[in-house]
Parts: sequence; structure tokens; C-alpha cells
Amino acid sequence: MNRLEGKVAIITGGASGLGEATARLFAQEGAAVALGDVHEQRGADVVKRIEADGGKAMFQITDVRDPDHVKSLVDAAEATFGHVHIMVANAGIGGAASRKQLEDVTEAEFEEVMQVNAAGAWSREIGGIPPAYLPPVRPIKGQMLALQMDPAAPLLRHVVWLPRGYLVPRLDGRLIIGATVEERGFDSSLTAGGLFALIEGAWRAVPAIEELAIAESWVGFRPGSRDDAPMLGPSGIDRLVIATGHHRNGILLTPVTAAVISAYILTGRLPEIALPMSPERFAAAATPGRRAAAGAEAR
Repeated sequence: MNRLEGKVAIITGGASGLGEATARLFAQEGAAVALGDVHEQRGADVVKRIEADGGKAMFQITDVRDPDHVKSLVDAAEATFGHVHIMVANAGIGGAASRKQLEDVTEAEFEEVMQVNAAGAWSREIGGIPPAYLPPVRPIKGQMLALQMDPAAPLLRHVVWLPRGYLVPRLDGRLIIGATVEERGFDSSLTAGGLFALIEGAWRAVPAIEELAIAESWVGFRPGSRDDAPMLGPSGIDRLVIATGHHRNGILLTPVTAAVISAYILTGRLPEIALPMSPERFAAAATPGRRAAAGAEAR
């Protein structure tokens, strides 16, 4: 359809996953794409695949935590393809923080992740956004644990949905049991009641888990909106788009969220199916400061 013919797009985290998929889609639509990522060989391979399909692409090693790296990527994109029209901040990492319980994560490890990834449950703490425009997001605490199965003879090989949770087997033999849903703010403590509820629910579905060792337990925080539905679309600030508030369904709603947000960026309009999810539904309850700001913008 060539909807992006003549456009230049920069995509960070473009060497794999959603970043690669976005780059290839943009190239198919006619855009020249500049990819930034910390994985040089993967990035080079993505460029080869795009060029093999007839598209235009370049790659440069980019660590988005380093402003000089980002500036260098923009400069390289403009030198190669011309004026940049689109920027997609897709880079994301797990880092050391993803392998630890929250209370064991150092400040440096936490910042390493948060400087790169979307803010999620911390969306109201993003710097530089006027308080009146911060999305109404709160943390939804979730306790989880992992049991250790025999990788060669696992009890489960597929996901099992439970009345109040789920069981997810991993290739390394871990069996993930999740997850509680608690309105406890950013309380990162593991509780006897929370873990008991997880184990009891899993045991009722698969009694044989009682023989498995507990490998790990941890707490995570989901972003929840005031009505527990996602917020997708305009923030009230020019060129700042919101995609948060997915509660416990974030990973399930990733494909439709990507489709809705990309459509909004390309057309300036939310698809009809996503209109009820617009953050503007909370405008009626906005603060006086926001209503005044919105009125000034309209004038």
C-alpha cells in the first residue's frame, strides 16, 4: 500500500522481536528505516532481510541509555536517508533486575531497566510531564512463584488456566504459578497468604506439584487504570501517545495494542474498536488545571 513512501523512520531495539517486525512492516509500506540496537550481528541480519525484500534500511549500534548514541543514530539516519519523520522507541531490556526479587535489585540495576523500558505501573512518575497530564495509573501487586519440574519429564507441557490463576511450564523445567491480584501499592513483600493461595489453586488442578521443589518466588506490579481497562491513544500532549493500564492482560493484549497504536501514529485516528479505550474517557474527571489547559489549547 506504500502508506509510508518517502518517509524515514528510526526504530530502536530493531534487531529482534517487535522492533524487527515494526521495521519490516514500515519498509514494506515504503519507509526507509534506520535501526538502532546493542546487538550488531542481529541488526545487520535484519537489514539484509529488509533489503532482500526490496526495502531500504541501515543499522547502527545504539545504547538508548547514552544520549550520544541516540544523537549519532539520528545523524546517521539523516545522512543516509534524509529528514527523519518517525521515531519508534522500542528498545527494552531485562537486565540483572529481571533475575532478582525486587528488594534485591540495586538502584543502578533498576535505573538500567527503567531508563530503557516503558514505565508501566510507574507511568505517573515519568519526569517532564505536567501533573495534570499524567495517566491515571496505579500499581496492581502480583505475587508469583516457580516450581522446579524435571525438564526431561515435565508434569505439564502447555499453559493451564485456573479459576484464579495459571500454570506456565518453561523449557528449563520451571513451572510458573501466577498470580495474586492485590491493591497494595508498591508493597513488594511476599506473604504467606498469597503464596498459599497460589499453591492451593495449582495443587487442586495438578496434585502432583506437591512433590516439586520451590525454585523461586517474587512480586511484580501491573499498571491498572481507574476502570481497569487499557488506555490507548492521545495523552493530551502533542506527540506523546499512551499505551498502558492493561492490568493483568498486558501480554495477551500486546498484538492488538501494537496494531491500535501503530494505526494511531500513522493516521492520527484511533481505530473504531479502540475508541472506548481512549485516555480521553477520563477527561470528565480531570483536574481543574487540566481542564483549563485543554481549554487554552483549544483556543
